[in-house]
Amino acid sequence: MFGIGPATRIHLALGATDMRKGFEGLYGLARDRLNCDPLSGHVFLFANAQRTRVKLLFCIRKTNHILDEIPAPMMQAK
Repeated sequence: MFGIGPATRIHLALGATDMRKGFEGLYGLARDRLNCDPLSGHVFLFANAQRTRVKLLFCIRKTNHILDEIPAPMMQAK
């Protein structure tokens, strides 16, 4: 578990993301597609094409974390 402070931003990648990507792939997307520093301590959110799975990328104290393929029922259209 990790805490999000008031200065932490959550960046959402628009479009579909290949859920087979690991840390290096998501790091590259955050850096190149979102034009952000993945080591900034902010949270980066990526979703698949159907918006049924999400991945979160965040770095805390030089430790890299990926929350891998979290089901996202709240993202499904009603």
